[in-house]
Amino acid sequence: MAPSPVRALVMIRAISIPFEEVFNSLKKYPAVKQAWGVTGDIDIILFVETKDTRELFDLVKKIREEPWCMSTKTSIILSSYPE
Repeated sequence: MAPSPVRALVMIRAISIPFEEVFNSLKKYPAVKQAWGVTGDIDIILFVETKDTRELFDLVKKIREEPWCMSTKTSIILSSYPE
């Protein structure tokens, strides 16, 4: 049986640019499955899916290098409802 993918939420604080510009730059990351522009202390939330934690680490490292990214927080999803 193949290991389950690592699913996570990546919360991003970004500089003030249109969400569409950020979303366009995220297209180069196939692990990013969904992205939301939100209100509050966080500007963008990503749902990502990687093969393992190393790939997740590498993905977040690349996102942090984007010129619009100020900071990130990542939470690995342990369970969900409904599955």
